[in-house]
Amino acid sequence: MANFDPRKKPITMYDFPQIYERLGMALGDFGCIMLDVEPLPVLDILEKSKDWFYFSTNPKLKYVKGPVGSTEAHCTLLYGLTPDKNAGVKQRDSVDELLYGLDLSEVQIDHVDSFPPQFNEPYSCVVAKLKTNSALGEANRRLRFLPHIDSFLEYRPHVTLAYVNQADTEETIKKLNDELEGLKIPAKGINYGGPIA
Repeated sequence: MANFDPRKKPITMYDFPQIYERLGMALGDFGCIMLDVEPLPVLDILEKSKDWFYFSTNPKLKYVKGPVGSTEAHCTLLYGLTPDKNAGVKQRDSVDELLYGLDLSEVQIDHVDSFPPQFNEPYSCVVAKLKTNSALGEANRRLRFLPHIDSFLEYRPHVTLAYVNQADTEETIKKLNDELEGLKIPAKGINYGGPIA
């Protein structure tokens, strides 16, 4: 059985790894479609005088590598595309067709917040939660026509700014929110990332 208390945190696909094991799928095998955006000045805002950042050595957390928003900023449009080694160019063509006509030229930060860690490591994932505009929400809805498994109960568009030491979470959020709240970020284009892109 899953080891979670639904009263304490949202239910996600990560609470049920045994289901995917039975189906012959690993959680890391799912594909995602992202909107790459311009990097954000995380390092400049936090300054380099303090060791804020957390870098995981756990192979399952290879993406937990400090100030990621300074170099590879993106907003996930849909995660959970089911593995299909034969998708290739057809997958890209389908994504382009589904997103045709949407203005995904920029996103806007609503506020800075954090998500809890995975595997009980002592970090926080600090994110810029985005304003829920019609284009982001519509992109997510349209991409759901592709074969996928929902990883969360609701779509919460965000840009990951940094993985920081858990003890520094509140101060990090305040510093980044003071500078980034309301900021419009230009988009660079669709990223078909993930193993099936």
